[in-house]
Amino acid sequence: MEEGAPDLDVGIKIFKGLNVSRGLPIPVVVRFDYHGQVPGARERAVRHAQRVQQAIESRYAELHQQGLIHVLQTVRDQDRHVPAEAVGSTISFASVGGH
Repeated sequence: MEEGAPDLDVGIKIFKGLNVSRGLPIPVVVRFDYHGQVPGARERAVRHAQRVQQAIESRYAELHQQGLIHVLQTVRDQDRHVPAEAVGSTISFASVGGH
């Protein structure tokens, strides 16, 4: 988080003007790539994503408490050609298809 904090601060500032000013939340995607051939790599990537989400929620506590920042955690096996896998989110979705 320390390395990317200045960039994230700029993005948050921009989205405060674009989204928060209209009552809309700020979307943040946290993605960690890992090597699927390495034992435990996926689990470490998931833990990294969780720690970054916690850091974001702490750094932007007021936005988080107001429900104005949403984080999607994703991980991706860079050894395979597959899309990133969602492993956590601050958003809860209703059942698909109206069930």
